[in-house]
Amino acid sequence: MSQLELPDEVKPDEPIRAVHFNKLRAAIQAVALVPGIGYFFQRGPGGTTLEVGGTRGNQSLVTACPLGQIYNPNDGNSARAVRGGSVTIGDKNLNVPYYDIDSEVDGQWLLEVSISGVSFNTDDDDTLMLPGIETASGSPTWNAIAYTGSEDYSDNTNPSDPTGTGTVVLPIGLLTVTEDGRSFLSPTGCGSFVVNQCAGVMTYERTGDI
Repeated sequence: MSQLELPDEVKPDEPIRAVHFNKLRAAIQAVALVPGIGYFFQRGPGGTTLEVGGTRGNQSLVTACPLGQIYNPNDGNSARAVRGGSVTIGDKNLNVPYYDIDSEVDGQWLLEVSISGVSFNTDDDDTLMLPGIETASGSPTWNAIAYTGSEDYSDNTNPSDPTGTGTVVLPIGLLTVTEDGRSFLSPTGCGSFVVNQCAGVMTYERTGDI
């Protein structure tokens, strides 16, 4: 990022010239907020209010962490959905599809994404597990667990031997659909998933949390 070019300081009794004013104007313009995809702002005497994420009217806002955000289409035909995203696991960069929400059924669900066929790095003889993941043969699959207050996300299934495969479960968040069809999601984190393993146990990070 280039530095702002501010005008030189003006001492008492020195004239303020056009070059000073123009540099100051350019600096203010360079740092001024402008509307963009995923955010709106409103200026007033008390300052500037910035709105990021969620929805405004029928328009869906895209945030820096789209995976797990509610998508409200404005074409009148598509279903409301939870946004997908990417998962990096071994040599694969998998795409998580959108999860369609049934707005006619109210309740709460724990949403998670599972990926099967996960194999770990091994030594040349395939007798020892080494840190890291080699690949994943399965595709991301959405799971919805009805939530009444005590349920939890599913556990990972780690391979029991070096040449076996396992299943990783990525928690997305708590989905709430109200009686009047509104949808809310409390996400577990921010950003795409990066899956790894050490000592035979799979873990993950979110790119927005790193």
